[in-house]
Amino acid sequence: MFSALGVLVTNFIFTCIALGLLTSQDWYSCRKWDSTDISNITLIGDNYEASVLFIVTGYQYISTAMAFNFGYTHRASWWKNYVFVSLASIYTIVHFLATVWPSKLSCLWRLNCTNENVVPAVTASRIPINNVFNTTVMPLGFRIELIVIMVFNTIAIMSWEYFFVNGVGKKIAARLNKKSDFSNQPAYLLDHQDDVV
Repeated sequence: MFSALGVLVTNFIFTCIALGLLTSQDWYSCRKWDSTDISNITLIGDNYEASVLFIVTGYQYISTAMAFNFGYTHRASWWKNYVFVSLASIYTIVHFLATVWPSKLSCLWRLNCTNENVVPAVTASRIPINNVFNTTVMPLGFRIELIVIMVFNTIAIMSWEYFFVNGVGKKIAARLNKKSDFSNQPAYLLDHQDDVV
């Protein structure tokens, strides 16, 4: 629980930092809708807030998987799992490319996309970007800042797991368990506690 809560709080803080950074940009304009109908996601999903949330939280999935798989007691460390490392590396490259480079790749998720690069939907028709700017491309400097946020988020949660949960936290838990080693044992075992190795 200590481990998961720490990662969740850290991810939440970095998501808030990214959204706060977005709202402080001079080019940013909050998307206003003319209708209260939110049933069609293609009409309301093309905005900068959704793009930033997708970029930051999308990478938090893979960085959290890396942090939770350090190994120790029950498994080998994640860097010894070559399939996982390969898939994590590919996901990282694709995610960072989609974040930094506006292209048909990024338009698969309507991220950093212009109407010229919109990928046809399942119905094979191109649904144009539905905002007043006809684009979801953010300035390059801001996209680089999002990459920095993702990297520091990954460093923070991996440090949390490696140093606090598996380091200091594990030592504290071991001391607490050592002090109360026989307190929860049945009475017949307490008489022979010196015999236990």
